[in-house]
Amino acid sequence: MSLNFAPIRLVILVVCVLAFYYGGGFSLPANAEWIRTAIVFGLGMIAVSVIDHRIGLMEPVNIRWIYIILGVVLMSVSLWWLQQMIAAAAAA
Repeated sequence: MSLNFAPIRLVILVVCVLAFYYGGGFSLPANAEWIRTAIVFGLGMIAVSVIDHRIGLMEPVNIRWIYIILGVVLMSVSLWWLQQMIAAAAAA
């Protein structure tokens, strides 16, 4: 596994941060739940944008698509969790 900081990947990283912002990620106070949500989103964001993983010796195979799928799932769950926290804060 390696990290690749190509310009297009940095753009993807910035787009993910903006998605967290527009998803309401910075509208809640920083409590333990919010920190967990931000960590899950951050892990997904890193998996989608900068991780590159090649396996095999003779003909290396890139399994980046697995990291992209995992990252999208993590970010989706994080945004869903965040929306639930915003709704609970509004109801209280």
